[in-house]
Amino acid sequence: HLEMAIHKSYTFVMIVVVGIVGGLFVETGCCTQQRTTLKKKFVLEEIASNHSHIRAALVRRGWQELVPVQQSPSTLPNENSAPVWIRQPRGWDLKWTWAWERVLPTRATPPQYANHFSNGNVLGTKIGLLHSLRTQAKSPLPPGVLPHAQYVPRTYLVVRSGEREPLVFPTEAEQEAEITAMLADIDSTANATHNNASTVGSGILSHDIDHSFITTTTIQQQHAQHTLNAGHNIWIAKPSRAARGIGIRLFNNSQDILAATFHNHNHIPPPNIPQTGDISYVVQKYIERPLLIDRRKFDVRLFVLVASLSPFAVFVNSDFYLRFATVPYTVDNLNDRYVHLCNHQVQKESPEFSEDLVTQWPASRFKDYIVEKYNEEVWNEKIIKGLHAVALSSLLSWPNRQSAHREGSFEVYGLDVMFDWQLDPWLLEINASPGLHLLTSIVHTHHTQFVDDMFKVILDNKECWMNVAKNHSKCQSTTELYGKLQLLFLGV
Repeated sequence: HLEMAIHKSYTFVMIVVVGIVGGLFVETGCCTQQRTTLKKKFVLEEIASNHSHIRAALVRRGWQELVPVQQSPSTLPNENSAPVWIRQPRGWDLKWTWAWERVLPTRATPPQYANHFSNGNVLGTKIGLLHSLRTQAKSPLPPGVLPHAQYVPRTYLVVRSGEREPLVFPTEAEQEAEITAMLADIDSTANATHNNASTVGSGILSHDIDHSFITTTTIQQQHAQHTLNAGHNIWIAKPSRAARGIGIRLFNNSQDILAATFHNHNHIPPPNIPQTGDISYVVQKYIERPLLIDRRKFDVRLFVLVASLSPFAVFVNSDFYLRFATVPYTVDNLNDRYVHLCNHQVQKESPEFSEDLVTQWPASRFKDYIVEKYNEEVWNEKIIKGLHAVALSSLLSWPNRQSAHREGSFEVYGLDVMFDWQLDPWLLEINASPGLHLLTSIVHTHHTQFVDDMFKVILDNKECWMNVAKNHSKCQSTTELYGKLQLLFLGV
């Protein structure tokens, strides 16, 4: 009995020692076996995108993937159907998915990270963005925030009854007033074009129309946006919820625009203009005098990370990239998508597209071009400050930030910006959940770097920038902390 008791005591002591040592190993990171039991877990829901670099960045940080059980593709209605998950993993610490409705958090503390806020998609729709900007303009703007007429081409909403958004146009009368204002703008610009191609329109809108929901008058916008004009009165119509250039068309007269976008108006559409179904549109002044490189149009895709809504924390990626059209710019053919649309998904179908044709630039090459053609001051004061002003001014229109805040949520946006011939930036749209496809060497480098930097901000060094908000941190916004992401704004 004594011998058995001694053996049990020795075994107990060994278990305690091993447990203590194992705990020490966990703290010092010496024991991989012990650390696996403490790994944080993530879920990736993939649809029409590439998340391999997200997975790789988390695995490098010691995270473990939980894989949802997905319904067999052969049992779905068709090949374009969204995937159906039979069983969702629980107990995750981070979830990357395509919409807030898919987040489905299961606990409050510790927070579960997710790449969406409850209303993060508002700025990502063309109608939601413009409505937010108009609402923002009804109150005094904070210092450093631009009126949207200075960086968004004047835009009108054509909301069809089947897709009516009551927060935008509660009444039919308001929609009618919007259409009337749009036609007046188009026609007055056309008149100015015919009279003098170098001036802007001077037509006056009817005083009988209620423009209380339009924050700046059309005539003021015309003069603020004279650099967009080149005497052609071109307008661009975009489906409100489409992406990748789908459904976009260019026009140069009001009747064709009206016929193609609005079927519920007194005007009779010309028989040669096809109707496009019950789809809402934004109609926007086209930038007729864009900055050209090698005679081709381009736009800038700028990634922005909103790391928190309370405090409002905005990080901007210094490593944006350019997307070029494959065909030299001309206004002779408004139907040539390869001249007018810079989206890579459009341009890769162009007959001119080839591996030898440069269709993208990193920010560093754009800087070299601007510094050589102008100087470094132009790069810093016009290009970089202009992009930052556009990003900050537009994102500060985010509605109901305090109530929409959720600890652990964050949002990634892709801003599409175009420079005019005077190097002034114009925001074309904001893309929620921008695609992370690794289609070219430029975006492969860009996306991989951005994802890693994003997790530096969200996971690795969150306390640093959060403590800056509390005014008692020694942390600096350095490359080691945030990579190529720069803290653009931190406040309310």
